[in-house]
Amino acid sequence: MNNHWTTASPDPVQVIAVAGAGNGIGRTSVAVNLAGALANRGHRTMLLDGDPALADVASALDLQPRYGLADVVAGSCELASILLDGPSGLRVVPASTDRGGVTTLSAAQSRGLISAFSDLDETPDVLVVDTAAGAGTATRQFVQAAGEVLVVVGGEPAGLRHTRDLIRALGGRAGHNRFRILVNRADDGPGTELGERLARLTEAEADVALHYVGAIPEDPLIERARSLGLPVVNAFAHSPASRAYKRLARRIDSWAPPPRHRGGVAFFIERMLRSNQPMQCQAST
Repeated sequence: MNNHWTTASPDPVQVIAVAGAGNGIGRTSVAVNLAGALANRGHRTMLLDGDPALADVASALDLQPRYGLADVVAGSCELASILLDGPSGLRVVPASTDRGGVTTLSAAQSRGLISAFSDLDETPDVLVVDTAAGAGTATRQFVQAAGEVLVVVGGEPAGLRHTRDLIRALGGRAGHNRFRILVNRADDGPGTELGERLARLTEAEADVALHYVGAIPEDPLIERARSLGLPVVNAFAHSPASRAYKRLARRIDSWAPPPRHRGGVAFFIERMLRSNQPMQCQAST
């Protein structure tokens, strides 16, 4: 299905932050391939690289960014000029090239970034954010501002406790209480078992709800697709991993849409930046 990007829409954007406890579990691969699957379903999909330390999204899609968000913040270029075109109409926001990313902005710079997203002529209905590993400041900001958080779990049981600790940190510091769990590099049977074990590990966290949404099987065609600079759903549409990503994209279509008052991408950026504002201390009397 072709994408139909239109002028700015008043409809709220579905923001999905992809998080994971560590590197090496395929977090960026999930973000890229999920975004590709959603774009193939006809969604106006934008993929934001939220990990400036690795900046892996552009590499996975064989894109060559000259600028990043830091250049938009510095006023040297407009946001529209840094957007990269991916397959099936996917729009990619490359990571900033500085280590500060978008987490250390002044008030004026924050307003400028919000304005830059507000001025986009074409707006997505789905924004997928590839966050950095762990629960650092930038990841917590993205999670706090997102409507949905997809936590990627590796196919090995050893990573469950690290994932539990990640969920605890994001639930406590970012204030998010619902997480979608996706097991990577495992078939659905073992994936379901891992999801259930993770739920048992976190069952004492009464204010956290986990929802298992499926598994992506080990599939060598994912790496072959990456070598071609394509999501696996584009390069090998009938592979086991492609079928799993298509199922996940269909499932996301059934998730409750964001409330209308949540607004679009600019509102998401505003919430993300606001979450990093220091609390004001009250003078003692």
